[in-house]
Amino acid sequence: MFNKIFKKDELKFLWPFYLSNFLLGLSLIILPFLVIYFKNMGFSLYQISLFTSAMAIGVLLFEIPTGAFADNYSRKKSIVLGFFIYGILLLGIAFITDFYVLLCFWFLSGLAVTFISGADDALVIDNLSHLKREDLKKEFFIKVQALRGFGMIISPFIGAYVVKNYSMSLVWVISGISIILVGAIFTFMKEYYVPKRKSFVKSVMDSYKTSSKGLKFIINNKKLLILIAAGLFFSLMSAANNGWQPLLVEFSLPEYSLGIVYSILGIFTIISSIISRYLTTKIKILLPIFIVMKMILAFGLLLVTPPEFLGVVMIFIVYTGMLDAITMPSLSVYFHKISKKKIRATLVSIKSMVSAFVIAIFSIFAGLLMDNIGITRTIILSSLFGIIAIFFFLRVKD
Repeated sequence: MFNKIFKKDELKFLWPFYLSNFLLGLSLIILPFLVIYFKNMGFSLYQISLFTSAMAIGVLLFEIPTGAFADNYSRKKSIVLGFFIYGILLLGIAFITDFYVLLCFWFLSGLAVTFISGADDALVIDNLSHLKREDLKKEFFIKVQALRGFGMIISPFIGAYVVKNYSMSLVWVISGISIILVGAIFTFMKEYYVPKRKSFVKSVMDSYKTSSKGLKFIINNKKLLILIAAGLFFSLMSAANNGWQPLLVEFSLPEYSLGIVYSILGIFTIISSIISRYLTTKIKILLPIFIVMKMILAFGLLLVTPPEFLGVVMIFIVYTGMLDAITMPSLSVYFHKISKKKIRATLVSIKSMVSAFVIAIFSIFAGLLMDNIGITRTIILSSLFGIIAIFFFLRVKD
């Protein structure tokens, strides 16, 4: 059976990556209840959007130096450090009610994320390149997405049980412990691409030099520049994502049932990951098609009225899960294909930094809009960023 699912030596090389990503999916137990948790504490969607922005600002400030740190010092240690910091912060949130302290915790979570982003993909891609297993690269992105989906099927059910019988704050504790366990799993991974060891201070100083090289590479590489711009506007289609949970509750969905909805989302994420394996269409064609589908779904919210929450559930699952899951493996493979090996983590970090800067601004704006004109209208307006994304994707040269 395993021979049919996994290629020769695939588990031998990638089992720690697969196990950690399955556990990462399990750690998302808080995800279905995150916005509702803060809403129940009395925070507005605008205030909740400030948490998102604080995290994005943390990413903006720390993405380049931590990404370059991973390239210059150790990608594996960067990942482990990031997960440990993130897990501790999630544990702390369970016991804090002050808005400004929470804002600081979300800002620091941006730091934790930057230690992980870019370094995780770069670590596995370079390992597979070292082992001369190019055939496993797309397999990795597909299976990682599927394994996270399996975790997302199980964890929301656990979350629903905990929320119904105990409290939402306990979900934060479980999530934090799970994230720390993910970091522990990463300690067992091999790292074939290990740069010449330097002192911590020198590594941080050199990170800025590496960042400069990364910026120049992007500016001079038209393919990469267009792809980053396309991905940026594609991500802005989700600027109002904080509104989905309260929207579902507004349509009479019981709060604990959000866990069940996210479990269904996990199932469809797996199905979408399997479908993505057989998609050979170029991303300049594939992405515009799915972007148009997302815009149609967003406008479809106008056809649903309370208390018919099933219609909103269906739109939510396809809009936020299925369409993105189908396209992300192809998009990730293409990005790494045109990236430069020695500064790959830095290039991913710069891409994340640009996205963080724009999202930090637009998430606040989206929060204000949701409080004033409604969640449905804001989701529809956010989906229109897809028009600009299509403009750039049509200029991508596969």
